[in-house]
Amino acid sequence: MASPESTEKECNIKVYEISNIQEKKKENDKSLKSTIEQKYNIWKNKYDKLIQEMDKKYNLTSESFEKSFQEVASKYKIDFRDVCEDNQRMIIECYKTNKNSPLQCQQMVKEFSHCVNETSKTTVKNNQNKEGIKKI
Repeated sequence: MASPESTEKECNIKVYEISNIQEKKKENDKSLKSTIEQKYNIWKNKYDKLIQEMDKKYNLTSESFEKSFQEVASKYKIDFRDVCEDNQRMIIECYKTNKNSPLQCQQMVKEFSHCVNETSKTTVKNNQNKEGIKKI
């Protein structure tokens, strides 16, 4: 049987060993944490740079689009308005009242289509006259 002194000595050795293991674990944890933080910072910087590049490209594209749009809009002043509104309303009403027989509205649709085509032709002619564009 072991003496109390040897048992105490063994316990002290075990406590010392456990303490060393804990210290090594703490050091290892610190090292891992530091490595993780470094990797995180590297990837965060890469991410931030990509976001900045994307923002620059987006801004350049937006500016370019806006500039081009303004150039075209200034060259071709087009009056954006609803055309053939009465025809539109009549067709909608016709479809509402003839839900089960939409072919009843066929003539109104033809009239609307004719109105749109005529308005389109007139608009093109007016723009050609304003800009002095020759017919191709």
